Amino acid sequence: MHEALTAPLAPPAAETLARFWDAQQQLLADRLAMAVPHGARVALLDYPVHGNTGDHLILLGTERWAAQAQLEIVGRWHVDNVPWRSLPSDTILLCQGGGNFGDLYRFQAFRERLISARPRQRIVLLPQTIHFRSPERLRRSAEVFSRHPDLHLFVRDHGSLEIAREWFGGCRPTLAPDMAAFLFPIADTLGCRLPPRPRYEMLRFFRRDRERTAVTPSGAGRVVDWDDLDPWGTPYWLGAVAAGYLCGRVIPADYASRTWFEFCRNRCRRAAVALADHRRIVTNRMHCHILACLLGVPNVVHDNSYGKCSAYFRAWHAELPFTRLSV
Repeated sequence: MHEALTAPLAPPAAETLARFWDAQQQLLADRLAMAVPHGARVALLDYPVHGNTGDHLILLGTERWAAQAQLEIVGRWHVDNVPWRSLPSDTILLCQGGGNFGDLYRFQAFRERLISARPRQRIVLLPQTIHFRSPERLRRSAEVFSRHPDLHLFVRDHGSLEIAREWFGGCRPTLAPDMAAFLFPIADTLGCRLPPRPRYEMLRFFRRDRERTAVTPSGAGRVVDWDDLDPWGTPYWLGAVAAGYLCGRVIPADYASRTWFEFCRNRCRRAAVALADHRRIVTNRMHCHILACLLGVPNVVHDNSYGKCSAYFRAWHAELPFTRLSV
């Protein structure tokens, strides 16, 4: 670990960084277009009303892709305010990408309900990592998915692709990068001013949630997570999440989603500025790593609790000269 943290990693040239992310965006756009044609009518479902800024980055990347593909978004709903009876039937239903395909979080149950309720409507699951702790839960989920004739599953790494081909083969599994790839160039897409040069040396950025590990790097300075980047810390985003959840049930979904998206954008702006203010980063947050790569900040990535970070790194970022996987 000591060698991984201290070995020199130089920032990339701007042209090199732009070429890499342009290629990632083109590949991702081409693969998504196989399931979501240019100009399609879509509904965006299960957007993240919680405090994980990584999921906010995914959401904002999804919105940018939708704009580039000229998709007609007829509505945006989170899992607790979906209008089941009046959900538009002449649309493609898009489910948020991320690391919640499995039995760690509640989103899988929502998607299973959606698949059962809408058997004649195309449903697309944007790029996901698959992880089930329970083989029985995996089997039951696969049974639900197998009954839908027009289901499209995008996955972010080769391990997830193997699981998808074995258990969800009827869902046309396709390998694709994370939706946050569409956020390059980050300052333009987020509308923020980045520091002209970093003021600090190393940022140690490690999970505190259920995907945390016992491994943290040695060295001076505190260890931070997403909450620490907010000026008022955890109480601030907890209040925002509570307001977003409650307002999403009692006010029009359009207004609720716009308000929440602006909260997400502000969280992502603060995260980008904080990361850009450091010369190097060490993290086991997958989207801290991805954001650092979008910014061109040298970084070392450790794994989360079930191998998500290393799987993504090996699939998409192993050739980047300014990032390294700690094993």
